[in-house]
Amino acid sequence: MQSSLAESRRAEDVCNAVRDYAAWYFNDQKEALDLLREWKLRSSEDVGCVQAALADAGLIEVDAEQSAADFAGLFTLENLFPARTPVREAAKSSPGGRILTQDLPCIKCKYNLRGLPLDINCPECGETVRRTWTAASNGLHPGFGRVAAEIAQNWYAQIADAAGITTDGIHFISAAMKFMRRDRRSGRDYGDGIGQHMTAADVCTAVREYANVYFNSPNEARAALEQWKVRSSEDVGKIVFAMVDAGFFKACPDDSIDAFSGLFTFDDLIGDVLEQAEPA
Repeated sequence: MQSSLAESRRAEDVCNAVRDYAAWYFNDQKEALDLLREWKLRSSEDVGCVQAALADAGLIEVDAEQSAADFAGLFTLENLFPARTPVREAAKSSPGGRILTQDLPCIKCKYNLRGLPLDINCPECGETVRRTWTAASNGLHPGFGRVAAEIAQNWYAQIADAAGITTDGIHFISAAMKFMRRDRRSGRDYGDGIGQHMTAADVCTAVREYANVYFNSPNEARAALEQWKVRSSEDVGKIVFAMVDAGFFKACPDDSIDAFSGLFTFDDLIGDVLEQAEPA
């Protein structure tokens, strides 16, 4: 939920945020059900009561027309969690989150963290495993950037196997999304520090433009994209939402996989490359 300085959310948005956060906060549904009952967060109506209490205390700002009735019937404790997909099962295969699959020494004490999940502490010095992983990923753990890339590749392979996609497809779509400048994004700014988010149309535009500069010829593009299973906007949506399910990408309340339907075909995608590759 945003602070009092940020835009207020609709009841549906608040409840969707609660459901998404709960799906990734808890290690399993039994833990979630026990704790949410203890915290008296058992339904969308309870969420509305908490929001009203925070608003009365001046801690958040809500729309003056919003009422407790807006929260009625949006979810119960029984249907709080989204369905467990194969991708979610692969991403949450260990109690503490993703496991380091390669030798990676703790950034503080050099203890080998291989086999440990991200969300625990180093058993030798107490430093968080995630801090070491983040440092290695960002080039701040000298000599271990390649190790971090190999670990990420292992995680991508798990997601790809579970979702029926390819790791090359994941890398291509990820690179294409980074290729688009932030000032060209057309999605909403949710006040989360990211700025404007990418819509499905933005992602597909990025993919088409990135393909145009990535490949040397239409034939090369056709062969690679066919192998990578990136042949249409629907394929892009499948990859993006597999990464959302796995926790690598963050979806906004307005995002849906259906928004990727019909935005481009394989011929459209190859045609973009053809336009650049052929001399005028």
